[in-house]
Amino acid sequence: MVVKGSKMSSSSRKKMSIARMGKSPWNKGLKSCFSEDTIKKMSESHKGMNNSPKTQFKKGKNHRDWIGGCSNYYHKEARKKVEKVMGEKLTKDIVVHHIDGNPRNNSNNNLLVCTREYHSKLHYKQGDIKW
Repeated sequence: MVVKGSKMSSSSRKKMSIARMGKSPWNKGLKSCFSEDTIKKMSESHKGMNNSPKTQFKKGKNHRDWIGGCSNYYHKEARKKVEKVMGEKLTKDIVVHHIDGNPRNNSNNNLLVCTREYHSKLHYKQGDIKW
């Protein structure tokens, strides 16, 4: 018996592979374990579940960075400003972080250039992201 999370030796993996050879998976040829009527009922019951204001992603005019048709405007402006100061185009794995959290504050002392990984860690330490 294999315990979840434990590692098997290569000989054990080979034995299990040999034991499964020639056998078809239990679900081969099955489209679903539910009847069409049950699938239809489940689909109907789930409609509209993620439409509450608390769980819905803010889009368009409701997004915090919205400015007349472009929700990412301030973040793009920050990247342009950093690129101009550095004299080179930033790669996709580089992020411009607003230190005070205000995307409209693009002053030089408020912008931090970092990797995506470091940027995630910054937000985690600030409590914005919970893993």
